[in-house]
Amino acid sequence: MMTYHWPGNVRELAHVLERSVLYARYDVISAADLLITEDQPTKDMFAALPEPREGFSVEEYLEQARKQLFLRALAACKGNQSEAAELLGVSKQAVNKFVAGQSDNPA
Repeated sequence: MMTYHWPGNVRELAHVLERSVLYARYDVISAADLLITEDQPTKDMFAALPEPREGFSVEEYLEQARKQLFLRALAACKGNQSEAAELLGVSKQAVNKFVAGQSDNPA
């Protein structure tokens, strides 16, 4: 949160926190739950990929990336699963299964 430049200041911070609370897996928000998005896409979408290092897990990274994409699509569509599925290019059932998995996890 500290490295993001917050062009919308307090309003943008409040919006990010509201969306993150809505879709967080547990009662306490973790860094992985924060839904911070830049309005303008970067020129190279792969520039932000982490460098492989000792202890790096591509499976864990991909799982977190998938989770964030689903959460961002749901936030952008104000929770409408059909619209989120369309944005993601997946079935509505895939989004429904994701949402059900999020709500089934104990806090």
